[in-house]
Amino acid sequence: MRAMTLPPGPALHPAAQIALWAFRPISFLTSCAQRFGDTFTVRFPGYPPLVFTSDPAAVSEILAGDPGTFLTGQGNRILKPLLGEESLLLLDGEHHKQRRRLVMPPFHGPAMRAAADAMGAAARRHLERWPTGRPFPVQPAFAALTLDVIVETVIGVRENDRRAELCGRLTRLLSLGTHPSVFFFVGRGFPPPARLLFSACFALFSFAYGFLVCYVWGDARRRGMRHRIWALVAALVPNGLGFLAYFLLREPVLRRCGSCGTAVRRDLAFCPQCGAGLARACPSCRKLIEPDWGHCAHCGAKL
Repeated sequence: MRAMTLPPGPALHPAAQIALWAFRPISFLTSCAQRFGDTFTVRFPGYPPLVFTSDPAAVSEILAGDPGTFLTGQGNRILKPLLGEESLLLLDGEHHKQRRRLVMPPFHGPAMRAAADAMGAAARRHLERWPTGRPFPVQPAFAALTLDVIVETVIGVRENDRRAELCGRLTRLLSLGTHPSVFFFVGRGFPPPARLLFSACFALFSFAYGFLVCYVWGDARRRGMRHRIWALVAALVPNGLGFLAYFLLREPVLRRCGSCGTAVRRDLAFCPQCGAGLARACPSCRKLIEPDWGHCAHCGAKL
């Protein structure tokens, strides 16, 4: 049986190739494509040869190919420490089909039509900002559009200013985990000290994650919010988006009325239950004022 011939690729040492991929991934792959064509091979220490292709016909053939030949799950095993054994991205064959059926309902029929208007509006907003008459990188543009849709349809932030602020913060946060070098710290081929260090970091991350979920439960309860719902959002929404949504949207801390004991928001001057005064208020506009004010900052009345 004749050995398979792989496409050409850079002759650099595998250690040099993985360094270029880790610190300058786009430039490295672009230079390979310019030199060797749409399909080329790179080699990393501790891994079998990796073949990259940007040829449309080859991509279509791979995506529509026999699942028994193109084992996507097997190729994604490097992500196992991050995603778990049963992640859809790590499964192949019949097991993959069974798990896929469980997650498909939200992507069919009424569920998708309900979000169509928001997706269309987000697309129009971003298209208006795209430059015309000159080339520009499309990956960041489409990533920003996708994040905008997620923030509006999944998290539910629809106000333009708050949505833009949240998208900016999420972009900065997610950029920490999208660098290709991150994935090699969870793969194989590293010496035992590196694997031990990763295990310790993962244990510390798990502890911090559980602590934050418990904090969200207690803090939301203290603020009179739906603490069970918010704890689930923080725990289940991936990439820390649930925590970000909670800290951006949480209500002020409640305080107790000295007369009737009712839990009241801190921005109220009077108890809605018994009418007792909770803080100093302007006699003219009845809004909260600071103890050292000589005039009301809301209506200008002399105090």
